[in-house]
Amino acid sequence: MNLEALIDKDEWSEDIDQSLDRFHQGHLIRNIPLFYAGSPTAPITVSTKQVAEAARRAGGDVPDLRVISLPKAKRYPFAVITSATCDIAEAGTPKNPFIQVAPVFDIGPSLKNGEANLLRAGRYGDFVYLTKPPRPTGVWVVDLRVAFPVEKGALRDRKPLEGFATEADRLRFARRLGKRVMRPALADIVHTQIVAELDRWIKDDEREAAQSTPKVLRGGLARFADVKRVALRFEGDRLEPEWVQVVVFQDTPLSTPDKLHWRNWRSKTEKKLRKHGIRLQPVAFTSLAEMSVAEYEGLVEVVVSGLGRETYY
Repeated sequence: MNLEALIDKDEWSEDIDQSLDRFHQGHLIRNIPLFYAGSPTAPITVSTKQVAEAARRAGGDVPDLRVISLPKAKRYPFAVITSATCDIAEAGTPKNPFIQVAPVFDIGPSLKNGEANLLRAGRYGDFVYLTKPPRPTGVWVVDLRVAFPVEKGALRDRKPLEGFATEADRLRFARRLGKRVMRPALADIVHTQIVAELDRWIKDDEREAAQSTPKVLRGGLARFADVKRVALRFEGDRLEPEWVQVVVFQDTPLSTPDKLHWRNWRSKTEKKLRKHGIRLQPVAFTSLAEMSVAEYEGLVEVVVSGLGRETYY
């Protein structure tokens, strides 16, 4: 059934349209309960398990599927709109009765020393820091692990709350939403032996480089500080690649000693990958200005937290 068939045009009043015009992606709204389809016959969450236990106590059949809402005591106080702004207040005849929202909560009590700064820097894939939090205390984040639909009429009597301090912050939020659903599936061996090992090598080598004397003889920190991002080029299926190549995007051209460190890492890693039938090609050094759009879109950006860059998903 087409979603448009769900719309009751007699009830879609002008004041709803006027309310929708006030909202944009990144706005917070209050008191939207998280709900989901749970399977009480195979519960994973506490709430779904409670539904199953209640059915057993009542002597009835345990349902295979049930729409479950979190109990009031566990509900999130805020949600953030993840729908694109043009999908909230649609031009012309409305075609979508829903917006998508994600829960917002104060993650502060569960953070350890230093983690709040990493979160603010965008280094956690599941959470986005709110630069304009709904309350003056705490560390407020959007939880990207779940999103759920809310009928647009629910916005009529609600006031939008800014979740982000600037337009730049809102644009970063939009990029995070897009990158999260766009990230491709890669072979496990690529994650463990290339991405994870690359991240570990950068963190370890950065400490060594910082302590080296004189730094210029070992390449210093430029071999990481001058790297804008890292991507992978594949031959064959990304889940079963024939070969992989690490592509390093430079802010400024790396020196020969700097490049040598990357090449040495590749040589060591390539020996490990041979056992799994995957070749690791020589590292390619380039820049965004040198590469065509078509070639760039064939690459897979990877998250290398050791570089200190914002998470790309």
